[in-house]
Amino acid sequence: GDLLRWASKGNAFGFSKVSVASVDTVTISLTQEPFASRYEEFDMEPPIQREPLQIANDCREENTKRLQREDSIRGAYERTFPTEEQTVQFASALGQEGDRIWMLIQKSRGNYTAIMDFLKSVPVEQLPTALSLLEVVADKDLRDTKTEILIDHFKNFDLSEAGNEYAITCVLNPRVANEMLVSYREFLLNSFGSAQITTFRNDPSQLESWILSNIRIEKDANYYGTPLTPIGVYNIRVSDEHSRKIFAVAVLRTSGIPARLRAGTLQTEYFLNGNWSVMSFGQKAAETGTTATLVLQNDPENPIVPQYETHYTLAKFGDGKYNTLVYGYENNIDPLKGALPMDPGFYALVTGNRMPGGKVLSSITWFELKPGEKKNLMITLRKSNQKPAVIATVNPVWAVEPLAGNSFTWPVLEGEDQMVIAWIEPDKETSKHVFQDLGSLKTEVDKLGCPFVFLIPKDKLPAGFTSSEWKNLPDKSQFGVIGSLASLEELEKASGKQLSGQFPVVIVADSQGRVTYLSSGYKIGIGEELIKLGSGN
Repeated sequence: GDLLRWASKGNAFGFSKVSVASVDTVTISLTQEPFASRYEEFDMEPPIQREPLQIANDCREENTKRLQREDSIRGAYERTFPTEEQTVQFASALGQEGDRIWMLIQKSRGNYTAIMDFLKSVPVEQLPTALSLLEVVADKDLRDTKTEILIDHFKNFDLSEAGNEYAITCVLNPRVANEMLVSYREFLLNSFGSAQITTFRNDPSQLESWILSNIRIEKDANYYGTPLTPIGVYNIRVSDEHSRKIFAVAVLRTSGIPARLRAGTLQTEYFLNGNWSVMSFGQKAAETGTTATLVLQNDPENPIVPQYETHYTLAKFGDGKYNTLVYGYENNIDPLKGALPMDPGFYALVTGNRMPGGKVLSSITWFELKPGEKKNLMITLRKSNQKPAVIATVNPVWAVEPLAGNSFTWPVLEGEDQMVIAWIEPDKETSKHVFQDLGSLKTEVDKLGCPFVFLIPKDKLPAGFTSSEWKNLPDKSQFGVIGSLASLEELEKASGKQLSGQFPVVIVADSQGRVTYLSSGYKIGIGEELIKLGSGN
């Protein structure tokens, strides 16, 4: 595939696109300095896609049996989860709203006992704040956090502060960034002592001084960059820079000071006397009052609303590199939903539009933000000027039985009409991802106006399955049951691709049976690819 290689020394740098298959040696001259204004486009080819290894029939049959056994065990386990009715009864016993607790229990999956045990441990009058705690953590935390961790953070929080603006999100919230969620408040309170904690609360700069005097930074030892826990940093007195920031936020929150990692730069900042201040750990901080503003806008011609880290990123220049700013998952900030306060400097806006087949149409817009400046930038995803190639030609008039409770008729296509056909295994995660992708983009998918036909092999149809199990299906959806895989074998022969056992298989075919899109096996983003194909983007 293709790479963009970057080299730097000091503030000088150079870069070059490299096609690995055709290049042996690359020379990069360090002649560039940060760009005040520049635009470039790159077409990035993915690595060669290799066909999966063939598996002998006897092995495949044994593997299928094991997978079916695995599915039955998982299904039996999931059926032990509390129902909505049971959850409402539980909430009623606590004197709380059933809907609010049901949302949390649903997200917690098999960890529901930890969530319920935590709520049962909280006095009735404090339950609204306890629910706010559960609602502010990530969904992942609800699925794997232990009861004692939640109790540690809740019981060591000053409930009299619960009504303050940042009390839940930046004080009670146990998650700082991408660290493992652990208990640390009681440990820090006992280790520092009440007098020291009071000092930090009154003057957070005292915490910065303590950290600089007691915590040594080791840049190379944490090779994989996995964050240390706050207790780990305190005990060993050695840390990488990111773990030190998390530790500082943890101590500030334990002290009752709202604190967070600043969106974008992930600098440690705390709220005191009505203002957010940065804890710079001895590094030169940006001058007060010199911030700039960046406003990002979505190009209405984009087939979808761009998502940060999926379709675009922002990066700030420093030490010879453009360092990607962090938005989204760790701070729940969408850069497209408001003006972004930025430090003055040189920046880059990188976009990428992945085409079916893997090729990425990317662009880089370099720009400068001066003190006090407000700049507007449009995020435009590059479009392909090439019509999709015909991968195969099929005649989709295969024998199909309607799914129980449904009717089925093959769509009639005319002219340039197209339809999506997907061979699925409803109880497999790989197929579930297809429905999740389509459901998350239902508005855009429905604008395509094409029929969706979901075909289920009879031997892979779960007992009692109905289409109602899936939410937000495309408006023109049909489910059918096929007795054999003759249809898939026809497609396999016509395309020359190995498709056996590679569910889900998704194609787009026109009125003449010409297939212009084919995906098989696990893949994220099928919904987006179908939208781009249908809109010509």
